[in-house]
Amino acid sequence: MKRIAVALLAVVVIATACGIPTSEQADVVAKKDVPLELLSPKVPSSSTTSTTLTAGSIEPLYFVNGANLLVKVPRAVAAPADLELVLDELLRGPSPTQTAFGLTSALPANVRVRGTAVINGVVTIRLNNAFTSISGDDQILAVGQLVLTVTSQPGATRVSFMVANAVVPVPTATGASTTAPVTAADYSTLLAH
Repeated sequence: MKRIAVALLAVVVIATACGIPTSEQADVVAKKDVPLELLSPKVPSSSTTSTTLTAGSIEPLYFVNGANLLVKVPRAVAAPADLELVLDELLRGPSPTQTAFGLTSALPANVRVRGTAVINGVVTIRLNNAFTSISGDDQILAVGQLVLTVTSQPGATRVSFMVANAVVPVPTATGASTTAPVTAADYSTLLAH
């Protein structure tokens, strides 16, 4: 019994000397403080393994109300809720219940995300050619939906748009066209209050 006590004391002394933390609880990091790249990891696929999405998170998406303003709507997104999954949920449009309450989307059903990249807070969204067919006020609202949804994600501050590997100009809420990355502030006047 004495040997066991001496061994346990030795383990405690060694563990303390090695700098193993003695806190009894974990430190929690706010989601907003985690870089987007860490929240949206790209895991290579393998033919020998499969991943089952079992849990999800609630993510903010933006849809259009009857007054042609953008409304933030929470949506459950399968885990891991990476940026492309969030955008896929946005492109699905409002749920039947949300549609019954008058919400729509300015994004046509044939618009698809071809990929995303994040560099220093700038998210580049690669879209299919259907994105360029949106025009007028719908184009402003559609871009606003995308930008506000993307910049709601931690670490995403600006958004750039590409179609067929070329940066495409997008309108801001004022109607001015730009190829520069846009921010949530560029569409804040479109938000319903």
